[in-house]
Amino acid sequence: MDYKVYIPSKGRAGKVTTHNLFLDSVIVCPKNEVSEYKKYHKNVLGVDMKVKGITQTRNWILNNVDDEWHVQVDDDAIGFYKHETGKTNHFIDKDKIHNIVNNQFHTADGWGLKAWGLALAGDYKFYREYQPFSTQKMVGANILGIIKNPIRFDERLKVKEDYDYSMQHIAKYGGILRFMKYGIDVIHLTNAGGCVSYRTKDVEMNAYDTLKKKWGSKIVILTNNKNFLRLKSPRKGI
Repeated sequence: MDYKVYIPSKGRAGKVTTHNLFLDSVIVCPKNEVSEYKKYHKNVLGVDMKVKGITQTRNWILNNVDDEWHVQVDDDAIGFYKHETGKTNHFIDKDKIHNIVNNQFHTADGWGLKAWGLALAGDYKFYREYQPFSTQKMVGANILGIIKNPIRFDERLKVKEDYDYSMQHIAKYGGILRFMKYGIDVIHLTNAGGCVSYRTKDVEMNAYDTLKKKWGSKIVILTNNKNFLRLKSPRKGI
């Protein structure tokens, strides 16, 4: 394959589902959990114990792998989906998923962009046929394709690190590619372990405050119900 798949995980040995969707993948977990994860997975990388939380783990991967192209994907994915002809089709075929991921890398690389992601909403009603992709919107880290570059995640952020990472790419490279037609199904909101163990309302609001101070209130917008952040790129484009 032209790319590698890395699956950050913590406290979920025996519960990881994402590896079932890819031809090959590597689990990335704390060093003290490696032996437990190896009961279920062949390829396991142990992260230094000083590395805390998903944001530092993402940077550890960026700093310790040599792949020109790699994917970071949540450990609790159960399938992919495609919006087409008025409906959403779900699938788990590894070869099909490989072709999608490979094509996204080639597209992003051809456009001079250094990262890509997929749709954020699995409901077809949120899909617009006339906008199959965007370059000026936030890309979620549930699946994130990265072409080797110097940008790193802001470690002040325990959550919402993908919002900042997206803005960094827009600022440095003029965009970050999001493919609206495809998406990935994850179950992390109901799955114990991982970020769920520390994601609270206070942690979310602290992340919002950090993002607002860094990028400004015209770019980082808290919606009326105060449960959802929106990024408004200062650049013109889709």
